[in-house]
Amino acid sequence: MTEQGGRNSLAETLKMYLDQAGFNIDIDIADAGRFFNSLWVNGWDDLALYITGIDETFLATIQYWWGPEPRTTLQSLKMPPEFLELCTKALKYQKAEEQKAAAKKLIRIIADQALIIPIYFVPVAYNVQPWVHMDYYRNGFPWWTVHDEWMEKH
Repeated sequence: MTEQGGRNSLAETLKMYLDQAGFNIDIDIADAGRFFNSLWVNGWDDLALYITGIDETFLATIQYWWGPEPRTTLQSLKMPPEFLELCTKALKYQKAEEQKAAAKKLIRIIADQALIIPIYFVPVAYNVQPWVHMDYYRNGFPWWTVHDEWMEKH
């Protein structure tokens, strides 16, 4: 996807770092149709630069984005069986300590196998007042109903 002017500064920065590390890559900036088709339908061959959300807990984020029944299906991202097995077990964990331990193990699998590589984090803030109506906290990014947000007169 492009920024204004047809560039993608994040992809260009990533290419610079990979070039410095000895990897030779070409940037393929796709239009929205080809990009999302490769993510969700046909898959991609090498590296895809995409976003994820941050949900209520690390375990919720892992389950929502990469677990056995993710909210979004990234066609070429194939999680290993041990990852999916632990995700399935963790769905039944009710204690925060169990959930944190499972998330730690799952993150270790992701990191050891370089399945997902976090590049940066953008901290965000939301107005949490009784007169502000939004469902982002209940649903997270993939199911966020932006069209139904509003603020009461106060």
